[in-house]
Order: sequence, then structure tokens, then C-alpha cells
Amino acid sequence: MKQNQEKSSHLHLLHHLQLSHPQAQIALLQFKADTCSIGIARWGVPIHTEKFKNIGLEHLLNTVLTHANPDALQAEQAIERIEEAIMPAQLDLRQFQVFTADPEALTLLKWVQTLNQQQHKILHLDMVEACFNLYAEAAVGDWPISTLPSNTKLWAYLILLRETMHHLYIEQIHVLST
Repeated sequence: MKQNQEKSSHLHLLHHLQLSHPQAQIALLQFKADTCSIGIARWGVPIHTEKFKNIGLEHLLNTVLTHANPDALQAEQAIERIEEAIMPAQLDLRQFQVFTADPEALTLLKWVQTLNQQQHKILHLDMVEACFNLYAEAAVGDWPISTLPSNTKLWAYLILLRETMHHLYIEQIHVLST
């Protein structure tokens, strides 16, 4: 029942975005506990939802990113798992306006806004990459972990988002307030 409600909510949001941008191609990213899904709509019509199992936030935290401060090996294992899941889909979202309403996206956006002293509601790939690099440097001891948000779920989200953006050719994601 809960899964049907989540699917309905995801489709409702996708439909709303499509009505707001009727001439655009829309993609809606959603990272849940066990899955990642991407809803796609073109020119007013939802056409496809791609689901990637076993790469959700809780799944990664329970199986790969198990330390409070994940190390470089755990990050690499998470990246490999994500790549194995999403690359076979061969989606190319370069021509799409991509959105997300994930709570972790809002947390990441606030951190990016603090780092860049800006108030935009878009996460650009270079911003995501810069935040990822800070965590990666901390994982190998080249950056003080105490200067980063102490939020393992944010680290997992950042890895998921970075890999998704890289492999699905997403340059920017609009973050929606929920």
C-alpha cells in the first residue's frame, strides 16, 4: 500500500512539473530507502519511470557505507554498486529539465549555498563534485572531517547524486521544496 502511495505521489509531482513546463522534457529523480527512480515526461505526458533497486540511501548505508565516517574503500564500493545499477539503462538526460524533491537534496543545497554564499535552488554538477571532493579528501585524511556536515546519509546521497549526474549526463538539478 505504501509503495503505491509513493508511486502515486511521484507521478503526481511529475505531472505537476509537466503542467508547469508543458513544452519541456522533464525528469524527476527520487532516492528512497532501497531504490532510485527517475520519472520521465515529455511534452505534457509522463512516459516512463526507470527504477534502480539496491542503490537507495538506506541500502547503501546498511551494506556499504557502514562507518560513521565512510572511508575511501567504502566510497569506491558504493560508486561501483551505483554504476552497475544505472549504467545499463543508458539514459541520456542532457535535454531534460531535471528536478528532485528529496529531503537530502535540500540539506545538500543549504550546504552548497553556505559554501558559495548564494541562494539559487539549483545544484550544478560542479557544485556536487566540489562537495564530493571534500568528503573524498576527508576519507583519505587530506581534509579535516570536522569541517564537513556530520551526516552519513548526506554522504550517501552525495555519492548517489554525483554518480547519477555523471552517468545520465545531468548538468544541473532543480531542487524543489517539499
